Amino acid sequence: MIVNQPKNHPVHIYAVCVNDGPSRLKKPVLDNLKAGEVYTIYHVSTMLNSSGSDEDLCFYVKDQSGRNIEPHEDAPAWSADRFKILFEQWLN
Repeated sequence: MIVNQPKNHPVHIYAVCVNDGPSRLKKPVLDNLKAGEVYTIYHVSTMLNSSGSDEDLCFYVKDQSGRNIEPHEDAPAWSADRFKILFEQWLN
């Protein structure tokens, strides 16, 4: 089952990981982030059951080689509080 399938957007956001600590969920992690590394955010979404605030944002990320980095099975997005945004690039 695929949930929260992102659509293609004409912007990529580049962010550095500031928190590579353990997940708040008690699920096994598929891919680990590394603090200090830059990742490409290719989609911004809100968490399920969110209150609508900026603290409830989540990011779909790729590493520098273009591989999707997913935290958990059936939960493919990372919490936005793990990243500090560097800049954004608009695509044609």
